[in-house]
Amino acid sequence: MDYVIGCDVGSQGVKAVLLPAEGQLLREASAGYAIAYPHPTWAEQSAEVWLTAASDAIGALKASTGVAPDHIRAIGLDAQVDGVVAMNAAGHPLRPAIIWMDRRAVPQCDAVAKTTDPAHLFQLSGLNLDPSHVATKIRWLAENEPDLYEQAAHFLLPGSYEDYDQLYRSAYFALLPVFEQAARLPAP
Repeated sequence: MDYVIGCDVGSQGVKAVLLPAEGQLLREASAGYAIAYPHPTWAEQSAEVWLTAASDAIGALKASTGVAPDHIRAIGLDAQVDGVVAMNAAGHPLRPAIIWMDRRAVPQCDAVAKTTDPAHLFQLSGLNLDPSHVATKIRWLAENEPDLYEQAAHFLLPGSYEDYDQLYRSAYFALLPVFEQAARLPAP
């Protein structure tokens, strides 16, 4: 029988569900994690905890059902939005993720509002000028952590980070035998 896994990476934990191809819920599992509040109005999480919790929840599904990995045809991912993960060129987070509920970028919003009509921004983007959105968080990083900002090669949303991590790892491990074989070939 074929199965799919749905995985919701939320603010306080991951919930994973296992469904047969027909769509009825077979089993669910979850794994929690904390939100750090290092200053008033700030909210952060280590991006790695999302991956660990997703792995734990999916592992619990497999362990409790006995479904073999080769019968899982797809994994659907849903994640919290409006967070930002600053990553270096190697794909590693440079700091804890600034998550959606973080409000530290109020001064950056105020600065934008002085030079650009917020109604015009809404008309262009469909988003209100708000410190919970990603652009103002990136601007906060540029202004308040400039060394880190310069080191960052990418700024990803939480779901994009999870996708990147899974795709990178999958591609690496799929190609590892090819690399190992190539390393054993004699030089031309």
